[in-house]
Amino acid sequence: MSASTAEVLWEHVRDADLCPGSSSLAQWRNVRWIRARVRGRAVPILPVIGYRDALVLHDVHHAVTGYGTALAGELELAAWELASGGCGWSVFFWIDRLGAVLVGLPFLPRRMLRAFRAGRGCRNLYGRSVDEILALEFEELARQVFVEPRA
Repeated sequence: MSASTAEVLWEHVRDADLCPGSSSLAQWRNVRWIRARVRGRAVPILPVIGYRDALVLHDVHHAVTGYGTALAGELELAAWELASGGCGWSVFFWIDRLGAVLVGLPFLPRRMLRAFRAGRGCRNLYGRSVDEILALEFEELARQVFVEPRA
């Protein structure tokens, strides 16, 4: 039996140091202020409607794709997320992801295009239930994400 997506996500969150002061995934998901890394510093963000769930799904995308949480990995993941279906109803994530792609293209054109091409054959998780996603076995989640290219 493989690990659950929740277990893999918690390992990712812990290893990427996204959870200062949190001792579990549940505690990290319920903190009042989310900490995002910007140039190595933890910047507090007050999550607004839908942002917290979108951020959890975004971090699951990191875990399933292997893109890092440093700047280059975040930029690549933005391209992957847009190509793999966009950001659902999360206006803030659409703005963030489009901005990241515009920033990344001049500096990392090959990596951004490679990530975009990789995303075209995938289906991301935006718009799905966070609890449903976290309950899946990670191998099953990967099968759902890495699908055949769309026509």
